[in-house]
Amino acid sequence: TPDGEWIFAFGLDPMLTADVVTGRVFAGGLLGPCSEMLISDDDGETWTEPKPLNPAWTGDRHVAQYKADGRLVVTFRDMQKDSPTRGDWIVQVGAWQDLVDAGPGAYRARLMDNHHGWDCGYPGLERLPDGSFMATSYGHWVEGEAPFVVSLRFTLAELDALLPADPKD
Repeated sequence: TPDGEWIFAFGLDPMLTADVVTGRVFAGGLLGPCSEMLISDDDGETWTEPKPLNPAWTGDRHVAQYKADGRLVVTFRDMQKDSPTRGDWIVQVGAWQDLVDAGPGAYRARLMDNHHGWDCGYPGLERLPDGSFMATSYGHWVEGEAPFVVSLRFTLAELDALLPADPKD
């Protein structure tokens, strides 16, 4: 987290997050149709029962970074059932509390349309010194061609500007 109390280690499922101050640990993974989470308050000695994350976070190969304003930026392969971006490379923007409270986050955006049902992912995500993000992943980005690696540079201001003025839109 921006205050340094939590360390995020998102990667291949399961996801794992540990609070170095309190020892509270968050773990999650794709279990069936939805990603699920567990929380430990004793440095992993015991765990809560698994509970579903909000379906908006359902996917594979999550990698997270924080924006300086505290927003959580997570890139992964979308595996949400009935999602228009299922199987595509996306970015989800939200907050730590969205994970804990099973909230949907603020929004998600497709980074690239994968032309194969599922073969994309293993993304990387870095926050650069100017506050922009560099995301890298492989996938089938051109219909009928072999998969290849793409890097995209974006800012949250650019993504925020794409949001509808009326949240009901």
